[in-house]
Amino acid sequence: MTLEAPEKQDFNLFFPRMQLTETDGKTWGLQDSDRYELLFKKEKILPFLQTLFFEERMIEIQVDRGTRIFFGALWDHKPELEEHRQDEDDEIVLIEPDYQDGSYLKELDHLVLSPLEPVAGNIKVRSSTTVLLCFYAGTNAVEIGTRFLKAENIRGAQVLLFEYPAVGRIIRGNRPFRAKLPQDQEIIANICDCSQYDKSIDCNVMGISSQGLSLEHEEIMNIFSMGDMIRLTILSSISEPLEVNGTIRHFAKIRTKQGNSTICGIQLDLESRSLAELVEQLFAKVQRVFIRNLTERTEDQDIHLTL
Repeated sequence: MTLEAPEKQDFNLFFPRMQLTETDGKTWGLQDSDRYELLFKKEKILPFLQTLFFEERMIEIQVDRGTRIFFGALWDHKPELEEHRQDEDDEIVLIEPDYQDGSYLKELDHLVLSPLEPVAGNIKVRSSTTVLLCFYAGTNAVEIGTRFLKAENIRGAQVLLFEYPAVGRIIRGNRPFRAKLPQDQEIIANICDCSQYDKSIDCNVMGISSQGLSLEHEEIMNIFSMGDMIRLTILSSISEPLEVNGTIRHFAKIRTKQGNSTICGIQLDLESRSLAELVEQLFAKVQRVFIRNLTERTEDQDIHLTL
């Protein structure tokens, strides 16, 4: 896979540390092609964006290659409601136009993101030169470059508009596959501090992999700290209660359509092969439902998800 001069210039802007080798004076290739794959066609990037949209997944936002990470979600750009009157004497009513969820992405024109968290990102991004959207697809890390366009109000909601990205890269084998819990499935994790068993809360499990969990609770940052060793009891309708130790690795404040909350990342301490197998069985059950629900939502829309 090679880049031509304009693509190389764009790629260097977003990924200045990656080394490209000249092939024939007009095109450039990737030096470490075993680990990386280039994305430089809008059509190639579309399936990743559609997957982010339908998963309603939080995205890491890196502004001007800064060290501070912000978070946002890919939102829809629904057309305005249409005025409708059946008869001359009838009142005008507003109705939903004929529109499929997320179909604006197929126009390859722009992206709509939620306001960023922490809120300082909404100010920083307005004067930015480059913005990277960072997320995972299966076991690969994906980074996509874009630029801020403007803030806008869509149907009463404040949103951020960005250019439709035309450059990105895939970093292969960067982490285990993680499945997000479907909305109709609930798993609760009771977590307590290993040194203070009276310090405990019940959290919603948002995502799960064979090695870790993503938990949501609006007060979790006020109770626990990064690096805390914890004991988890995982309760679900699809498996027996599961007890496992873990370590809190990170917190992230997020903004969803329902309001503000906090996500906590847990690395599990799998003390034995039998315990690892129980976690893998739970993960496999969640993964099957997760993939089936996404497929059902998109099967009539000619969408190819990157799971």
